Amino acid sequence: MHETGAKRAFRSRLLLLIPLALVLMHTPRAEGAVHPMKVGFRAAVLLDANSGQFLYAQNPHESIPPASLTKVLTLFLTFDAIQQGRVRLEDQVPISRKAWRTGGSKMFVKAGERVPLEELIKGIAVDSGNDASVAVAEYLEGSERAFVAKMNDKLRELNIRDTRIETVHGLPARHQYTTAADMALLARAYIQAHPEALRYHQLTSFTYRNISQHNRNRLLLQDPSVDGLKTGYTRKSGYHLVATARRGDQRLIAVVMDARNRKIREREAMRLLNLGFQQNAQTSPGQYGDVQLAPALNPVPPVRTAKGSRARGV
Repeated sequence: MHETGAKRAFRSRLLLLIPLALVLMHTPRAEGAVHPMKVGFRAAVLLDANSGQFLYAQNPHESIPPASLTKVLTLFLTFDAIQQGRVRLEDQVPISRKAWRTGGSKMFVKAGERVPLEELIKGIAVDSGNDASVAVAEYLEGSERAFVAKMNDKLRELNIRDTRIETVHGLPARHQYTTAADMALLARAYIQAHPEALRYHQLTSFTYRNISQHNRNRLLLQDPSVDGLKTGYTRKSGYHLVATARRGDQRLIAVVMDARNRKIREREAMRLLNLGFQQNAQTSPGQYGDVQLAPALNPVPPVRTAKGSRARGV
């Protein structure tokens, strides 16, 4: 069947519009990046994890409550401690009454019991367990408050400047905020420092004490290239998703924040990932469509890591 002239013209215009979504944005301040797609979220970015280049942005530096995306940093410090030999996956972590009583999404640990650290990691990564997050924080630093101080120290170490953390789980706090750009950079640093963590984030379900819960990142079931990372939700923050996928040698990280519902955050994150991979397959390195990238305008230094309302996080 032959195309009409009108159809050919429409397709040509569409092909010209798509690369605009991937116009290089100036970081770390990147205001007004092009976003021709109709969207149902407040902020979003797409980051090439290999090069550190942002490929798409909408309101990348707008302050938004992080909700359970905070747990990416909680797990970052946990894997740091394992790498440094301070703790082991087999360690039996005591559960305090404070951890047990923490509200929101839960792994359903019990006060007074001891739980292997690896099980708590699964409970945070899959169940988004607020109770597990507090238990890990207390075990590593003695108190949630001390652990939060370490979280903010880590942000400064990574030169992530527009995020402040007040809780280990992301439940609402007055002065707790982040941005879509910061969450992408944090996810990139986390994956680079601890690629082994992805085997927990890609679990589609986890059972503890005969209670089975499904991973709230449903993109894991939609595309085999998706292998992480974290969802978040409170009434104030809206629906968040940090999604990462690897196809061949390329890894992309999509962040969608303050979407209206779960379906929108999943649909738009997957659309960003697909758009990025499609453009990479169609273009040579350093080029996206007809837009020449300028790496000098987009410096993201290599990450250096030390060696050795009912609010629910969804």
